[in-house]
Amino acid sequence: MRPHYCVLQPSWSSVPAVLVDCAPIYIKGFYSSCKARHVVEFGDSCRRIAHSYRSSVVDVIVKNREMVNSSCSNLTPGMMLCIPHEDDV
Repeated sequence: MRPHYCVLQPSWSSVPAVLVDCAPIYIKGFYSSCKARHVVEFGDSCRRIAHSYRSSVVDVIVKNREMVNSSCSNLTPGMMLCIPHEDDV
């Protein structure tokens, strides 16, 4: 399995952000009904994720509504998404 990375923002603007190894963001018990789990990587979009699992963007957003906003503009590297079964949304 590939490592997961989080970006730590510095407390002052003169220091660049730091890339560190971290665990994926995980909600216990949430993923048991998923067709698959996807750990968001830098550059991912809901459209790209949904396409790679042959799912719809709407289904991915609805299933992950507690983490992902309605426009899917808040994906964060390390966030673990549930890819729903077709009849699960």
